Amino acid sequence: MTRLVKPQANQKGETLNLLLVEPDHNDYTTIVSALRRHDYEQFNITHVSRIDDAIRALGQERYDLVISEFNLPDSRSAGTVYKLGQYAESVPIIMLASIRNEHVAQMAINNGIEDYLAKDYLNDIHLLFKTINFSIERHRIKSQLRRARTEYDYMATHDVICAIPNRLLFLDRLNHALSHSDRSGDSLALVFINLDDFKPVNYDLGHDAGDFILSTVARRIQNQVRESDTVARISGDEFAVLLPCCDDALNLDQALQNIKRVLSEPFMYQNLTCSVTASIGVATYPKDAVTRHKLMYFADLAMCEAKEQGGNRIRYFRVSMAAGLQHRRQLENDLRDALDKDELVLNYQPVLRLGDDALYGVEVLLHWPRSGKDGDMGQCELLRVAEDSRLAVRLGHYMLKNLSIDMQRLVQSGAQRLMINCSIMQLRHNGFVDTLSEITKLWNNFGRECFVEIAESDMARDKKSALSAIRKLNKCRVRCVIDHFGAGQYSLSYLKTMGYGIDVVKIDPGYICDADSDECASSVLKAMISLIEDLGLACIALGVNTAEQDACIRSLGCQIAQGLYYSRNVKLNSLPREASNISLLQSRK
Repeated sequence: MTRLVKPQANQKGETLNLLLVEPDHNDYTTIVSALRRHDYEQFNITHVSRIDDAIRALGQERYDLVISEFNLPDSRSAGTVYKLGQYAESVPIIMLASIRNEHVAQMAINNGIEDYLAKDYLNDIHLLFKTINFSIERHRIKSQLRRARTEYDYMATHDVICAIPNRLLFLDRLNHALSHSDRSGDSLALVFINLDDFKPVNYDLGHDAGDFILSTVARRIQNQVRESDTVARISGDEFAVLLPCCDDALNLDQALQNIKRVLSEPFMYQNLTCSVTASIGVATYPKDAVTRHKLMYFADLAMCEAKEQGGNRIRYFRVSMAAGLQHRRQLENDLRDALDKDELVLNYQPVLRLGDDALYGVEVLLHWPRSGKDGDMGQCELLRVAEDSRLAVRLGHYMLKNLSIDMQRLVQSGAQRLMINCSIMQLRHNGFVDTLSEITKLWNNFGRECFVEIAESDMARDKKSALSAIRKLNKCRVRCVIDHFGAGQYSLSYLKTMGYGIDVVKIDPGYICDADSDECASSVLKAMISLIEDLGLACIALGVNTAEQDACIRSLGCQIAQGLYYSRNVKLNSLPREASNISLLQSRK
């Protein structure tokens, strides 16, 4: 091996490492002379005459360019092209031949060789250097394109935040795993994991904190499974785990318990501690399902049951889950028919001012009278079914339409305050808010006040949308109520962040039910009433159903109450025209 070294680059450019593979000494001299005549100092030249020596040199050092003869002592044209072509992605290669042969040139190009030059043109300095420069530049562009394609392929199949497979790649791996299970007879488990209470944390701490939690969750899950398993992020805060060759139920359950445990451990972000838990659903193949679609569907059903039961738990798919889903679908279809047939009715429940037992206001409640085993359905159940079936906005418009029909008679009833239950999903819809605004204007024209009640649980699911909804309502001169305050775990934070747009707080019935018999419960209720009133908000005790509960909340200083003790839900015709008539309602007879 002959090596000609010029250690320093001249002022025109950097020194290029050139590997020259040429067995003919005269041709070698011609090439070196050509380089010398142009600008020899730009090249550090390593000269070899055999393909084996060239391969060895490429393995030991990085070269910026390779110029090689087709026919070498230990390799003919096709063999030379094939062997050098394996390095074409890392270094630009120019092939030389004694005569111009288009067939050989095309073969070289097809194997990644950058260019081809007949030796007859070696004395053409401009052509030689044009070929060298174009080859180097073409190779640079191709390298950039390959890197871009690699990055694109990665981004198309991986989640950028968590650096794990996304839904697209996960489905592909699931298909392969199912095919392998068919051939091998092994079972596999599909696990869906949905984070509980992620949205409030994401909103309170910001999206950077949310991204940190998501990436940490992915890492924690990966640490609890095998390298052969696949962990993927398939939607916002939902992950999936594919566990092939999973025949041991005890090992599977232990792995899931470990995942549940590590996800419930606190997260530290910029000296702040936050926590999330996970609802985990599992379906196995082929025990539970024999198709990909059903396997995913059943794992999702199991996860939904885990979340509906409070989260932070693991649920395995059962056949009864599918039956429950069928019942929910039938319920959705029945509700759709009921809306079409105008079968839902409006009920009203009086809200009492305790100081003088006067009528403080009335709450508007939708009611669905039904026969059969399911029976009647009230406001809360209706909203839940409607939101699950995406009928919430339609249900809201139905309520407002019927409310507008009742408006004149409501005014005649003497009600000063009208309280309307709405969900965040409804309030996100501009058309619904516009209709609600018209109702409010009409009610305000009679010198009355209109309130919208938003359940605390609704705020917990989407705090950002809740804030946006409250701002919209305030602009429309609609006053806001937090309904069922205390039912969630972020109650005090709501009063802090949303208090400026809230006028009334309804305390959840869970704090009322045993306050008359439990001293601790009574103390907690008293503290809540004091806190709410100290913030300048009206406080309503919700769910007062007995005389004992009524006496208790009066003794604790609560000024407003609502419940079956004062009145059941009644139709408009039965609504008391005067506050004194509240005591004549059926619930007090």
